[in-house]
Amino acid sequence: MKLLGIAKVLLLSWPGFICTSASSPKASGHGRDLITESGKRLFEHEDVPCDPSVVGSEAACHDIRIPTAGVADYPLDAPEVTIPTDGSPWGVHVTPGHPAGNYIVTWMRGEATVGPPTSLNRDIPSGFVELTPEDAALHHATRRFFSRPTSYARRYTRLPAARNFSYTSPEIHHAVVAGLVPGTAYLYHVGHDAGPLSPVLRFTTLPEPESAAAFPFRLGLMADVGQTRNSSATMRQMLAHSPHAALNAGDLAYADQYSFFDAARPGGGGGTHQRRWDTFSRLWEPLMSAVPTLHAVGNHEIEADGVDARISADTESFRYPQDYPFQAFAARFPSPTQTHFGAIDGNLYYSTDIGPAHVVVLNNYVPFHQGTRQHSWFISDLQSFDRRRTPWLIVMVHASIYHTYQVHYKEMECFRETYEELFYNHGVDLVVSGHVHAYERTHPVYRYKLDTCAPAYLTVGDGGNVEGLYRNFVDEVNPNTGKTYCEAADPNSMAKDGYGPWYQRQVQPSGCTTISFQDRDVYSDASPTPEGLVVNDNDPSKFWCQNSQPRWSAHRDPSFGHAMLYIESATVAHLKWYRNVDGGTKVADSVTFERLESCPNSGSVHKGDNRHSNAGTGSNNGIPMVLVVVVALLIVLLIFVSVISIMQCLGCIGTHEMWNAHKFVVMEDNADSTLNEL
Repeated sequence: MKLLGIAKVLLLSWPGFICTSASSPKASGHGRDLITESGKRLFEHEDVPCDPSVVGSEAACHDIRIPTAGVADYPLDAPEVTIPTDGSPWGVHVTPGHPAGNYIVTWMRGEATVGPPTSLNRDIPSGFVELTPEDAALHHATRRFFSRPTSYARRYTRLPAARNFSYTSPEIHHAVVAGLVPGTAYLYHVGHDAGPLSPVLRFTTLPEPESAAAFPFRLGLMADVGQTRNSSATMRQMLAHSPHAALNAGDLAYADQYSFFDAARPGGGGGTHQRRWDTFSRLWEPLMSAVPTLHAVGNHEIEADGVDARISADTESFRYPQDYPFQAFAARFPSPTQTHFGAIDGNLYYSTDIGPAHVVVLNNYVPFHQGTRQHSWFISDLQSFDRRRTPWLIVMVHASIYHTYQVHYKEMECFRETYEELFYNHGVDLVVSGHVHAYERTHPVYRYKLDTCAPAYLTVGDGGNVEGLYRNFVDEVNPNTGKTYCEAADPNSMAKDGYGPWYQRQVQPSGCTTISFQDRDVYSDASPTPEGLVVNDNDPSKFWCQNSQPRWSAHRDPSFGHAMLYIESATVAHLKWYRNVDGGTKVADSVTFERLESCPNSGSVHKGDNRHSNAGTGSNNGIPMVLVVVVALLIVLLIFVSVISIMQCLGCIGTHEMWNAHKFVVMEDNADSTLNEL
């Protein structure tokens, strides 16, 4: 009996053991530290329709073919994007490096050339970056680090008409800056022994994880930013909120919107206009030289037209000149751990620590299914993630997995089916995406159902690009047709050929789900249950979408803007979204996330803890057989005691004394804290 009592104590203290009903969503054994929402927006649903003053007209609100007002890119001769001709450095960018204290400072010098193919200059002299702490009391001498220069060429071998429009980049310099003091402001400039220096610039190193200075931490979130006046507004307003670092979830310059011969008018002609990459770096220099920034690859970074470049479900490595999509992006924006600068494979996906957050950057435009390098690498990264060091786990991937806009609706179903369970089991807190040119935030959601142990998904593709805003929700009625935008689609027939744009279909393995149907989102309160729209031909109870905003969708608004994540502690973070039209001072959407550690599965808390991974090694790694036998006997004993405990627990079901894994704290503004229950 004493042994039985000890076993019962062990069971009751076992992570995740709770006395709850069998109908609990967490009874399946999945879960992680509870991330819940608190404050006035607790599980609310806000739906902000298209504003004619934002897109230009009432007609534009209902016709995506009408361009959003004011989205033209800056002309090449605009002062905001003009490239210096005197040899001055330009386009300075800071990448947070790895390990902590390391950074990569990038800049360009000279002008690109466009004309008949020429040989690349392999003898570019190194430049340098010089840094000194802003606080003279630190008495640190100025330090100099030399750059590793590179350049690249774009030869239109598959577009004969463009032969004499080949592009050779300016000098691109990357300098690895090592051993900087965490949480310290540095003044710096970049340049060359023979030539002008840049103006004196300033950036602040990130705080050391696990230190008192790690909180509060401000993280800027944006995507699909482009180079328009709306882009400038996004940049200015984010800078005003003083982020420690920024995440840019892909689609940067939109150079592929222009032909090889015309950088003034988007569309037509083939190729891409690479000088638009130069103007992008020039425009965004005020933010990216001051705020360490990470980027994800978007579809506009593929740039495969007219050159030897392809993406497919079995092409996992790329190299110039044999096969070089993503080339312009790779040359300019290194990953934190990259050493061979300009190599395409070096920054397609990666991870690093940013203050108190571990950020994993995935790529849905290179092979991602099980058995690929990316998928295996992601599992390995999750297993080594240490929540004691970086308590917040953020994933960034370009295309939005959960959103309700007509454009790109459910485009990521193959990716979702491959990665969602990994996100869930390993305790991902937030998934940041773009692709959809608008804003939407979800409640914690798993497999299209509200789930307080799941990540929240954030779409911030509202950065200001030349393509303009997406304006319509799938459940919104189009006044021109009298039907919802959802009903204009035919997913049953689309499923036969694979749903989604070419750049997504080409990297998806055969047999992967591209069209999914769900049950109606049945409401348990006084709200009427929504109708299902577009019935599954094979199962009439399943629907592609519904005629109202889903329960998992928290706030949606087709406006330009940016988001800020304010991480206050290891357990509390505030997310705020600001619209450009409001001047960046008014909070248009906000929510507080709080980890209450109440889910049965606490996620990857300890380094190397792979209890919830899908790696499936099947090895005991040399553990002594005696210990294995003892553990097996204990497990049998624990199962026996659990049966007894569950039977005892049946008596408490339905009473107020039952401890429920889904309780959360509600912290209303100007109101007493109350305890609520889902």
